[in-house]
Amino acid sequence: MIIFHKGVIFIQMNSNLKMIRRSFGLLIVTLLLILASGIVVAADNPEEVEKQEVKLYFSDQQAQNLLAVVEEVEKDNLWSNVLEKLIVGPDVENVVMTVPGETKVISIQEEIVAEDSQKKRLIVNFSEELVTKHWGGSGVIITINSIINTLTQFEQVKEVKLLLEGKKLNYFGGLKINNPGSFNPEIIENENK
Repeated sequence: MIIFHKGVIFIQMNSNLKMIRRSFGLLIVTLLLILASGIVVAADNPEEVEKQEVKLYFSDQQAQNLLAVVEEVEKDNLWSNVLEKLIVGPDVENVVMTVPGETKVISIQEEIVAEDSQKKRLIVNFSEELVTKHWGGSGVIITINSIINTLTQFEQVKEVKLLLEGKKLNYFGGLKINNPGSFNPEIIENENK
């Protein structure tokens, strides 16, 4: 119905037209939300992220040997991503985490090893939880070798130096450790050495 009042034209819709208009508005909003979520999904598409297969060295159940678990990690910030996966722990049976879950990686630096300019030394600075939340015992040796073997599996990494809150880690759980350390194949169970 059309009404003319004081020079202004008003259109009065019946209830069916109002319902159609509201439904159309809801449809537009819904479509916009779907499109917006599609854009977010496309931006987070894991196929666009370059990944690399790596070995994460976790403990056997007796904390005597390391077992390699192959996982994919993002190549961007490779060292950080590898350590984060190591800290989270394994998602397979009969394999035990080696680094306390509360541990944080404060920083990772690379330096060229003087004797071999193609090889790097990684300097990894961990939060105090690496030591204060650790369960101790033979797990200390496993933890140190787990971190070092996981990072030195890469051809370009010769050795790893461990820091705790910015200071060189010389003792861990009462044991003197070799720091920096290099790949130790002797502690790995069932791997071609």
